[in-house]
Amino acid sequence: PFWQAAAGRRFVLGRPLAAARPVFLLRAGILPPPPGKEATWTALWSAPAPERVDVPLHNVVGLLPGSRERDRYVVVSAHYDHLGIGDPVDGDAIWNGADDNASGAAGLVLIAAALARLPAPARSVLFVGFSGEECGQLGSRAFLELPPVPREHLVVGLNLEMIGRPEDCGPNKAWLTGAGMSDLAGMLAAPLARRGIELVDHRMAGPLFLVSDNA
Repeated sequence: PFWQAAAGRRFVLGRPLAAARPVFLLRAGILPPPPGKEATWTALWSAPAPERVDVPLHNVVGLLPGSRERDRYVVVSAHYDHLGIGDPVDGDAIWNGADDNASGAAGLVLIAAALARLPAPARSVLFVGFSGEECGQLGSRAFLELPPVPREHLVVGLNLEMIGRPEDCGPNKAWLTGAGMSDLAGMLAAPLARRGIELVDHRMAGPLFLVSDNA
């Protein structure tokens, strides 16, 4: 707020400073003229040493009980945490959370709402909103360390990550990270085709597998 209030009364030299660096605002005339043309004023600044702060993170879990295999679970998940600002790329420091991962979180909620209106599925479904994905998959790691249901009863996991843009596959295309690590892709191909969606390979399917909660 102080920086904005000083609009029109201060000068910015050089590239914008990162938030970790101090910015000093001085009213014009507050300092005497420097003693000599070559002299400049120097500001001394100190701050306490940074302290580690532990922030509680929470996963959000919803259960849709199955009709036949109630103790077998399909996990549908997405992380809802987001890093708002990072190192700038071509001058743009905004990390676009609408895609990463508000899109996946919205998909998670919509799938839960749709399945809740249908007859109960054969297996139970766990809808999981993970936190701490951007910090190293903290939420999904905690989910596996202290699962709400026996871990051996988890049948499959569908993780929704950055589904807000079509990449370069074209319309009515879908692709999976880690498609070669299970038989899930083969099981999905026919149901998707019946709805006009083609399951395709993608150049990023392999590299992206280990960087989200699906891992």
